[in-house]
Amino acid sequence: MWLMIGDEITGQILKSDLDILPELIKNEFLEVVHITETANGYVGFSVSSRENADKVYSKFKSWEKNRNRSESRKSSLQILSSGVYDKNDIEDLFEAQEGLCYYTGMELVNDPKNYAIDHVVPVTNGGSSWPKNIVLCLSTINQQKHNHTKQKIFSVLKNQYGQEWYERQKEFCKKVDRIRLKIDKRRRKLVHDRLKELEQILKTSFPDNDIEYSLSGDDVALCLDGTNIEFAAGFVRQKKCFSSEYVEGIVMAVLGKNA
Repeated sequence: MWLMIGDEITGQILKSDLDILPELIKNEFLEVVHITETANGYVGFSVSSRENADKVYSKFKSWEKNRNRSESRKSSLQILSSGVYDKNDIEDLFEAQEGLCYYTGMELVNDPKNYAIDHVVPVTNGGSSWPKNIVLCLSTINQQKHNHTKQKIFSVLKNQYGQEWYERQKEFCKKVDRIRLKIDKRRRKLVHDRLKELEQILKTSFPDNDIEYSLSGDDVALCLDGTNIEFAAGFVRQKKCFSSEYVEGIVMAVLGKNA
């Protein structure tokens, strides 16, 4: 919140927001403001002049807008896409791509803030969040690709960089794709094993019932006495997916309805 009355500017910013501001914006902000107080999770400040305030305000609001858009997108992904990956998969993917952008071949800085995690098949087109559908690329390319296909972005880049570049990049992507499939297979096995561990707990808790808890394609499936219980696509990314208490509650609810 920024309050401007004449040439006097005061404001508050969430400390959590200040902590995660990109370093350049944070440094510029701290250079032109005077911190007045810190309380209830907020940092109060005053600014010496409107010129200084305008200098950082526009950058802060632009960052805030992009942050909100990113959080909204992440929320949508939780609902729309199946599958899961973690930081180990991303680190392995970074190594597989030799620290280079999947689409352009340009160097990436080994810091998640400086590159984007792209869904090759966009979530809006049915793409999953399993590692086989994840690549790392420059943030600018990710924004340019948006919800277009892999073929579309390569068509645009080929016009920009030429046929010879395209042939080299295509071979690079084929090599990365082979490793991506291995990363994907490993992640699915880890998920499969955890689900099977939970399945054994369920079978012990409900010995008179036929229960299967496993991966079915890209999604988690629970089958109880021949009845399939469906979960939202993003269920595998939620802690309750691997909570025996939560899944036992579902089983009890279904058995109660069938009683």
